[in-house]
Amino acid sequence: MRINKLISVLTFILLFGMSGYSQVLQKDTTYHVIPYSFIVKYDTSRYEALLTIKKSYSIEDRIIFERIFESEIIDIKPYKPSKDEREYILIDTYTGGAHCCISVLIGYFENDKFKISDDIYLGNTWYHLEDFNKDGRDEIVTNNDMFAYAFTNYAETRFPLLVYTIEDGAAKDITKIFRNRVLEIIDEFKGELEDYRNFECPKTADEGTFNTDAGSVKTILAAIAASYHSIGETEKGFDLINKFYKCPDKDEFVKGLKDYEYFKIKF
Repeated sequence: MRINKLISVLTFILLFGMSGYSQVLQKDTTYHVIPYSFIVKYDTSRYEALLTIKKSYSIEDRIIFERIFESEIIDIKPYKPSKDEREYILIDTYTGGAHCCISVLIGYFENDKFKISDDIYLGNTWYHLEDFNKDGRDEIVTNNDMFAYAFTNYAETRFPLLVYTIEDGAAKDITKIFRNRVLEIIDEFKGELEDYRNFECPKTADEGTFNTDAGSVKTILAAIAASYHSIGETEKGFDLINKFYKCPDKDEFVKGLKDYEYFKIKF
């Protein structure tokens, strides 16, 4: 089952594919994280959102933060990670467009001041909070969208699992510690490859493979390679590519994958 891919695609269809979505979303909104109020006001002519944060006192509300964002603010919620006793605020932003782009801003309060310390760029995907390691604290669970439109259309693109937490104000990729979950998703991807066991290759390396069976095979293999890389087993992914992908552009395909910055990160 292509669960992780379907979640990403269906989320965008539901949230961002509806006609008139931007007009519906761009309403002044107030979020409450006691004792703070997050007030969002939109300037639709400039496609900007003004975020004002106030702390409630017995006499009056005092503004402690104010900033204009060139994006829509979708949601604001508290988040407390596993290894950090500080409570953070997640600010979900959306730049607009058919898919792209989503970012999660990470902020926290200190001495009655609000600081945005980092952000997580999600691009074409969404996220949810889930207690993956059953320690009573949620992780930030999403998918890696780096192959969106790289080898085939968006609907056919595969999205490897990506799990974050926050430590000392910074987002940290902790996908590696959920090795069994990653291996389950790799098995799903491998199952999909069986549908393409006899796929047709282009006759020459110069022929394009976008929106062809070869392109679909590429996006599955790329997701498998990235998934293995996320748990420190990179060579297993490239070994599978060498065994399964027999098209004339294989060398170019492999070189292109290894040129991704992601594959240069050691986990």
